Amino acid sequence: MSGRAFRRTAVTAAVVVSASLLSPTAHAATFAASTLRLQDDFNGDGYHDVVVTAPTATVSGKSGAGYVAVLYGSSSGLNTSRKKVISQDSTGIPGVAESGDSFGSAVSSADLDNDGYADLIVGASGEDVGTVQGAGALAVIWGSASGLSSGSTLLSNTNASQYLGVGVAAGDFNGDGHKDVVTEGDSGLQLLSGPFHRDGSAAKKSMFPDMVPTEGSRSVGRLTAADVDGDGLTDVIGSATWNSEAGAGPPTAVYWRGTASGFADRVLLGVEADDVALGDLNRDGHADLVAGHWSTGYDMDMDPMSKGGMITVVYGSASGPDVGSQVKYNQDSSGIPGAAEAFDSFGRGISVGDINGDGYADATIGVPGEDFNGKTDAGALVALSGSASGLTTSGAKVYHQDTSGIPGTAESADTFGTATKLVDANKDGKADLLVGAPGENSREGGVWVLRGTSTGITTSGSWSFGPGALGTTRANARLGSDFNHF
Repeated sequence: MSGRAFRRTAVTAAVVVSASLLSPTAHAATFAASTLRLQDDFNGDGYHDVVVTAPTATVSGKSGAGYVAVLYGSSSGLNTSRKKVISQDSTGIPGVAESGDSFGSAVSSADLDNDGYADLIVGASGEDVGTVQGAGALAVIWGSASGLSSGSTLLSNTNASQYLGVGVAAGDFNGDGHKDVVTEGDSGLQLLSGPFHRDGSAAKKSMFPDMVPTEGSRSVGRLTAADVDGDGLTDVIGSATWNSEAGAGPPTAVYWRGTASGFADRVLLGVEADDVALGDLNRDGHADLVAGHWSTGYDMDMDPMSKGGMITVVYGSASGPDVGSQVKYNQDSSGIPGAAEAFDSFGRGISVGDINGDGYADATIGVPGEDFNGKTDAGALVALSGSASGLTTSGAKVYHQDTSGIPGTAESADTFGTATKLVDANKDGKADLLVGAPGENSREGGVWVLRGTSTGITTSGSWSFGPGALGTTRANARLGSDFNHF
């Protein structure tokens, strides 16, 4: 990483975000209030719950087995005293914790069995299936009045090194009123249509081909879901990389429109994207795309906007993502704190949510490779506000571990900002911010929680936790690698 000092910006409590009483949360915003109440409320108490992942954690002596931890929302917000840690060695959970399983490689949630409680969908991308190594699997952990309980296998793979469970999203993609699950497949998207039975079986399974070029192959990373075209059906946007003998191209955003029969043919958006998030930035009733391109080595010399990472905003419309409206930002853009430098990874860990309750979705953008005060890869995040005209850099703020009021001290390799999540966990109409720093304390990892207020994010009363607060193994846990999203 670069050795320059990070340009310090005064951190006042100003930021803005999206929706109404129920704010859009994390990586996808569905706009029906009833859907939002259920999609991440595992115990049915009306509060959003949060899941944090540690897919490289050691479980029962098995390195890289992985676990997830749920923190239940309440009138006072989140607290580690109301938590549950789940691994494949937990009672009632499918499988057995094994080295390299990566349980928690991707997480999403929805009420799959229509019992009024959200259920947690967990990927284990390194899971061996029989003698097939690295096949990958998806599990569901059922919600109940007491929270997450037992689970079932949703899907397992039979192809070696397929790593099923890298990307997963949930929503009502065919408009039948039942929640569905989508994940990557070896030739496109796999759609599991609800309702689901308690043994994990879906009402229907479908494959939607990617129409991959005849030469090369495709791998899907992040998937996120929301209603982009405003027709009431959930759509999907993913990050896909095409590989050929000439090498790998840059990751590209791909759009699949939900229809009564599943998905329409995929559309390549021509937007470079390692990470994707959806939310209504301009409050027009269409989910907008914030795509982050933070990986390096593709086109830094040819496209200066990608230096150190960039984000591209594509606004939703009745015909889907309006690529003609796209706007690119990096740390050299006017109003954005810092300066664009190689390996900063600006554009990682994007989240969308309404921080101050003004009805506009705002965005938090991780910069986990940011250096400052002589600390390499200490990490930071930038918060940008939504408005009637869309995302704006006016009033942009930066946060890191040396920001006044944030616990801890910035250290090299903390990678603060690798993941972010905006969620209204106390039902006050304002999204709070969670930040993952999987490199904290020599890769033990940690999570920071900052409150949202009517004037934006405040560091007053912020707190953090690591594996110790969860009672889990510390070494190489990389807690805070990701959070649940839709």
